[in-house]
Amino acid sequence: YRSEMNFTWESLAAAQETLNGLYEVASDFDEVHKYADIDWERDFLDAVGQDMNMPKALGILHDMLRANIAKPVKAATLFKMDEILGLKIRENAKFMLKIPDEVLALAAERDALRRQKKFVKADHMRIKIEKMGYIVEDQEKKTKVLRKL
Repeated sequence: YRSEMNFTWESLAAAQETLNGLYEVASDFDEVHKYADIDWERDFLDAVGQDMNMPKALGILHDMLRANIAKPVKAATLFKMDEILGLKIRENAKFMLKIPDEVLALAAERDALRRQKKFVKADHMRIKIEKMGYIVEDQEKKTKVLRKL
């Protein structure tokens, strides 16, 4: 919080993608343990306590998500960390839940149109999906569909 930040639209887009990834991870948790992992929580709080070292704290959060710990404990730890971050991960995760089959079918059809280089029709399909309340993200080999938040 003491250093200047260099704002760019690219960094904002990357931050949004990371946040969407956290929502997606959280939507995969079926249950939440009663207690967070105390070691990960301590490391996270230590980083935050070091003059608000948020890059280090976020690194610890991502390391914890990759760690080999039980999913319910991982969920509890993520949600505990989010009490500091205030990203409302638990609340927003529900928006990342199962995409309806109808929307997935439209996305698959759109992928086929893109492979056939029928880009105008693919763009119309994107608009149709977005009107249904979803965001279309083009990736290298397929289309990713997310619920609008």
